[in-house]
Amino acid sequence: ITGEAQYAAGLGYIYYHGKTSDGKPDYDRAFKYLSISAASGVQISRCLLSDMFLSGHTVIKNRRITSNILLGLYEKQIRKIFRGKFDNRFPETTLRMGNLLMLSEIDRDNSVNAAFVFYLYARFALRMRRQYYFYDDEKLAETIDSAINDTLATGMVVPRFPETEVQIGNILDVYFAEKYRFLAKIRKLENGDIRLTFRLAPNSDGIKNIFVCVSDAAYCGFMNKLTVTLKGGEIAGPFDISKEIEFDDISRRTFLLDKVPVMKLIGGRIIFRKPAEAMRKHKIMLVKLENNGGTKEYLADGFDDAKIGMEATIEKNMHRKKGEVISIFDRYEDELHFPIDSYDSITECDYPLPF
Repeated sequence: ITGEAQYAAGLGYIYYHGKTSDGKPDYDRAFKYLSISAASGVQISRCLLSDMFLSGHTVIKNRRITSNILLGLYEKQIRKIFRGKFDNRFPETTLRMGNLLMLSEIDRDNSVNAAFVFYLYARFALRMRRQYYFYDDEKLAETIDSAINDTLATGMVVPRFPETEVQIGNILDVYFAEKYRFLAKIRKLENGDIRLTFRLAPNSDGIKNIFVCVSDAAYCGFMNKLTVTLKGGEIAGPFDISKEIEFDDISRRTFLLDKVPVMKLIGGRIIFRKPAEAMRKHKIMLVKLENNGGTKEYLADGFDDAKIGMEATIEKNMHRKKGEVISIFDRYEDELHFPIDSYDSITECDYPLPF
């Protein structure tokens, strides 16, 4: 992306948000400069252009154009995401794709469920991006949380965890499209169930983790191995159960390698269990720091008696910060706005002294 494109993107952003006119957008100028930068591949400019076509600012409303812009972004970005690269606008893109689906009245139930998947993508990708990149992301994180809550409020999305039924092909399709291969390890359990563990085959461009999204479990994240349990079913195929089975596609429940069947799951239910770490709940405090230090989330596990208005202390690397607790809430680990290791912890919390 050239410097001129970034310059145009900056101008487009300024005019779109009315940064020089007391918050009043200049959509004509915004469209001009966003179009220039979008043509050169600036992702946020394409996102804002999709907004303009959705809302009809300067241009005629056209959901099809909005959809095409977002789909083009998604197809490029998803390849980076499953390689563990988050320096892109995947959260902004998938949030908008979810919002577009929520507007659809066609096949409402499936549209809302598909929107929920995109919101899970957005939340996970944003959480990972915030480890490394410094965008103004807190408002975006809150917007994604709100969108997820809106889908749940419809009653059409009912996550079931810790266990839910899945189709393996739906989880791994994005890898099959890129010609990646997997290895399956089979283990028969004492109760008659069959444990299946999948991992990426060697020479997968250095990729070791599998990008897994199971909307029915409200889960999205990376797993070095994907494990499921076949309950009440059996496996058929020309294979040696003591060896891993290689495959590069799944058609219904038939596993294929170079289009040749190597294994088939017959009957029963395929059960995915949400990872234990994703099910852990953490207490989070939002603290307004002294001396205009801004507000920030801190990990506050163990401070069960803390209340809003108390003074929180954070000590790290011989430095001490203090501030007022303005909000306290619990979140599952996979709902956090940052990876758990990125949080600083509250070290003390009490009412401030009256002097």
